[in-house]
Amino acid sequence: MNNKLYNLMNWPDIEGIVYSDTDSPQKLLGGHVCEEGFLIQTFNPHAVEMKVKIDGKSKIYPMQKVDEAGYYAVLIPGKRKQNYTFISENVEGEQREYKDAYAFDVSIDNAEIRKFRAGINYEIYRILGAHCGVINGVRGTRFAIWMPDVKRVSVVGDFCKWDGRVFQMMKHDGSSVYELFIPGVEAGSIYKYEVRKKDGSCMLITDPYARAVEDEGNAAVVCGDDDFVWSDDKWMALRKMEDTRRTPASIYQTAFSEDSCSYVENAGYTHVELMPVMEGTHCCYAVSPKIGGRNELKKYINTMHDMGIGVILDWECSRDNFNVPEISNYYIANIIMLAEEFHADGIRFTELDRLLYLDYGMAPGEWTPNIYGGKENLAAVELFKHINSIIKKRGLDIMLIARESAAWPCVTGNVSTGLGFDYKWNNGWLKELFDFMKLDPIYRKDRYNQLVFSMIYNYSEKFILALPEDAFADYGYSMLNMMPGSDEEKFASVKAALGYTFLHPGKKLISDSVCNMDDNNKLNNYVKELNNLYRSNPELHELDYDPDGFEWINNFSANETVVIFCRKSSEGGHLIAAVNFTPVVRKNYKIGVPYAGKCREIFNSDSLQFDGEGNVNPDIIRSVESECDGRDNSVRITLPPMGIAVFRCTPYTENELIEIENARKEKEARQKREEARKLIEEAKRLEREAEDIEKKKRMVIKTGGAKSGSKKPVTANVRCRNEWRLVCWCACGMEVSI
Repeated sequence: MNNKLYNLMNWPDIEGIVYSDTDSPQKLLGGHVCEEGFLIQTFNPHAVEMKVKIDGKSKIYPMQKVDEAGYYAVLIPGKRKQNYTFISENVEGEQREYKDAYAFDVSIDNAEIRKFRAGINYEIYRILGAHCGVINGVRGTRFAIWMPDVKRVSVVGDFCKWDGRVFQMMKHDGSSVYELFIPGVEAGSIYKYEVRKKDGSCMLITDPYARAVEDEGNAAVVCGDDDFVWSDDKWMALRKMEDTRRTPASIYQTAFSEDSCSYVENAGYTHVELMPVMEGTHCCYAVSPKIGGRNELKKYINTMHDMGIGVILDWECSRDNFNVPEISNYYIANIIMLAEEFHADGIRFTELDRLLYLDYGMAPGEWTPNIYGGKENLAAVELFKHINSIIKKRGLDIMLIARESAAWPCVTGNVSTGLGFDYKWNNGWLKELFDFMKLDPIYRKDRYNQLVFSMIYNYSEKFILALPEDAFADYGYSMLNMMPGSDEEKFASVKAALGYTFLHPGKKLISDSVCNMDDNNKLNNYVKELNNLYRSNPELHELDYDPDGFEWINNFSANETVVIFCRKSSEGGHLIAAVNFTPVVRKNYKIGVPYAGKCREIFNSDSLQFDGEGNVNPDIIRSVESECDGRDNSVRITLPPMGIAVFRCTPYTENELIEIENARKEKEARQKREEARKLIEEAKRLEREAEDIEKKKRMVIKTGGAKSGSKKPVTANVRCRNEWRLVCWCACGMEVSI
């Protein structure tokens, strides 16, 4: 090594490079203009010889190994920055030409980093992670990661023999963001980050902003440009105009499967909820390779949209320190990415109570109270408020759904008074229904109050009635297995429970543990018709969250285990739902109706179509003015065993009311004529009786010796007013009843 080159070497910093103990490798590595010329330095521990070729020139400059670990340097004449290419040779004599990663400055804008440090860089996923691109005409991949409180971060992969000394990343001043553009690394390359902690130990981590991971193992995969072409413009435009709270939402929960597309469409669901499709809570930007990657998920969602079906994605969040803005930004931006890049129609947040409570799963002494001495995780509260508010501010018209089991107040609604979610799973209703349905029908009357209790708190939140897969884990993931009795009785109980679910206020979620592609056709057919009933009748979905949309008719028949209620629409439509939770047919069952009118049965779970016994109401039923259930008018119906009957009620028309009034008047006239006829007949009968008595009187007197002047009374039995009387006549003609 010549003295000039030797004197240019910063030996302490070179040692930091060799021992991979620096967060500013660019201070030495790469090309730097100095007084003596253009100094190029590199560290390649796998090379036995290094050369430099200046672009556009034929001359090749050999580099000197200034450190046996593989540190090379060369001084190029000319005090100007020049583009160059390395030529390396390994121990096998193989040569490779490549561009120097340290010839490229950091490219992330400081303004983007400042927003990230404040927790408001909502598109940080476009910055951090691995992104293919071209810089100064050179194609490669820019790697960037946020990693606080560490000594050094390196990119490792097959392209560097997984050696963390080769591609040590450059740290941005004043932040914990590390960046490095590596020329020649293309889409499909697998990589990780090697992190040297403050204690000197090293560990490998998967890129939390990775957009893909390998199928086996947990290394990240560099993704290429997003070339997927969407065809769902019409769907997205219609979605923007829709108020989901007033439209039907029947959600089918299942794992990702291309086969599910046609099933969901044929079964009549409005949405499908995919159980987790992202790789995990610390890699939630990567689509699981088990489903084929990013484009496969986009293709599935696009296909569903073309069928008129929305897609909801399950979302999981680890129990991190949300007080750190960069951590909360990670999760906020993830939700935005799913909405904007994947066209998700909804996000369902799992296990919120695990995040909202500091003492969740903790023993006393294992958790620290918040600043007010409480157990509420105030940072998590702010995170969810932030997510819900920014989603609406950006005009992302998606459903944000919470699953929370600890009765946190105001989960849905405005962020000024609550967490700001659009919907919440009704876990209380689920438990109440399960505890009720698991019982033998003869004992269900003892739990009747649980059946009707949900309407007491129904309007406290915007609820979704969910029958999720994990609720049936103890029953072999089958709702049928949960029910008591024979197979036929189990099936009947499932029909009753599902019917009650679809008739009760709230959006619906049915998992593949209840009904799936492999189930028998009769259950699939039943759910399909329930979906059709639910979607085609606004009374069953339009006023789910308005108390005016529901009215109890009978919520007190515990012994019969029957509930009857009315669902209403904004246009004044009325449906009467009658549910019988016992295997007893109730014929001529009297129920009150909201007004004088007609009832037409539009659904019956006991119809032959659903393998029932045919206990249906085929004819239109006219109400009569007879009090029942606190109402002036009533009808008599056949209530099917262990099932539901749904009636559309319509008030009498003007003409019908005239006909009814005329019929009433005619009936009254007939009654009056009949009463008059009876009075006339009674008068005639009395007249005949009187004549008969007079006739007998004369005859008795005549034959009883009146001619002989006898004073002895004469008696005779005479029929008078349908009764026989003993009558006595004196000789003078006076009549005396005995």
